[in-house]
Amino acid sequence: MRVETGNLNTENSEYPARKGWVVGDLVPEMSLMHSDDVSLKWVTHAKGTKKSSGADLDTETRTITLLLSGSWLTRFSGDGKAIILSTPGDYLTYEGAALHENEALEESRLIVFRWTERR
Repeated sequence: MRVETGNLNTENSEYPARKGWVVGDLVPEMSLMHSDDVSLKWVTHAKGTKKSSGADLDTETRTITLLLSGSWLTRFSGDGKAIILSTPGDYLTYEGAALHENEALEESRLIVFRWTERR
């Protein structure tokens, strides 16, 4: 039986090129946390952090963002729809390559799951 243990904050510090992705295809294949089917991100963004996302996803992709703490704004480019996650447990889920911009309205800790829907 293989077992791995660690700390996700430490993982993020040691491997900044993964951009917070701690499960998925960015993790070395020898790790139990490597997967081609699902990705998990553990990340904290400082207040005022802004980033764009979604351009690298295909239409089969599903994403769910879960707020652990803080306040997080996501604005979708297509229709301008804006969603604010402000209470721990708030979530946002969307499908496809939805171009969007994110902003940490307060320091925000998030978990993001991403997977491909197989039809």
